[in-house]
Amino acid sequence: DTAGATYLTRLTLPVRVNGELRAVAGMDIRLDPIGRKIDGLQRKNEGRHYFVVTGKGTLISGPAGINPDAFFQSLPQEIQKAVTEGQSWSASATCPVDGEPARIFISPLSTPGSRWALGIILDETYLLADAVKMRNWTWLLGAAALLILFFLIRYVGRDISIPINRLSGSLNEGVYQ
Repeated sequence: DTAGATYLTRLTLPVRVNGELRAVAGMDIRLDPIGRKIDGLQRKNEGRHYFVVTGKGTLISGPAGINPDAFFQSLPQEIQKAVTEGQSWSASATCPVDGEPARIFISPLSTPGSRWALGIILDETYLLADAVKMRNWTWLLGAAALLILFFLIRYVGRDISIPINRLSGSLNEGVYQ
């Protein structure tokens, strides 16, 4: 249900007295606070995009600057199927926002009478940034350890080889008896 440009969801419950239906109580819940919360998350987190979509493909809230009518269709077929069937899904795919490689996670939201899903799109560069830093530090520390080991072997080897060279020189000259 919509009122102007604001999305609503309706919560209704039967009122029974002695097992007999007497009334139906209900209320409309505005969804724009959810959209504002997700928009705030988008602004704070580079490399991450959040969206809420209905099981029919209606975008409730999503990344800024996208066409809400085309967003759901731009998602891979597996995601569309997971959303419409109320299933969780995650896999690597192309980000529909910027076309970069991304990991997309979908989780169904529990809403009575309808299927909704929360989606998170993580850019692979953002997702792997810490792993890349760790790899670079590992290479640097490994190179430093090899350099230290080289000089240590050279220093210790020299201390061992000097007396051996003197001894062999003395044996060759016949000085050592």
